[in-house]
Amino acid sequence: MSSLRLLCNVFMPRDREFPQDDDDPYWIALDALGDAVAASVRARGLDPDELEAMRESDDGSLLTISSDAPKWAMRFWVYLPRDAAVQAALLPVLLDHLADARAALDDADWDVTLGDRPLVWDRGRFLIVS
Repeated sequence: MSSLRLLCNVFMPRDREFPQDDDDPYWIALDALGDAVAASVRARGLDPDELEAMRESDDGSLLTISSDAPKWAMRFWVYLPRDAAVQAALLPVLLDHLADARAALDDADWDVTLGDRPLVWDRGRFLIVS
């Protein structure tokens, strides 16, 4: 099985920027998403500090947030591990945290893909388009 990248591009309305408060529900959800990735790594007996942060590897990657986006846009991603069983266990957890982040910024435009498949927002959750 190949590694899959969960990629999110978030665009705020032009007159707004992302929340500046670390206690904002959006940042709390992104922190929880990153923590879930790290917990999965530790549960597999690996050290998150030794995992590739931004690149694909057999063991996946940590959550990476691009630093070169304008103030009204954000791009972040995580590579899921190649192991199908680990992907199957981790993906629903990541999508739950991603749904929390999406709900916190409900007026933003979200472009989310898993590999080459788009995800759609429907009834409070992300669904994979077949």
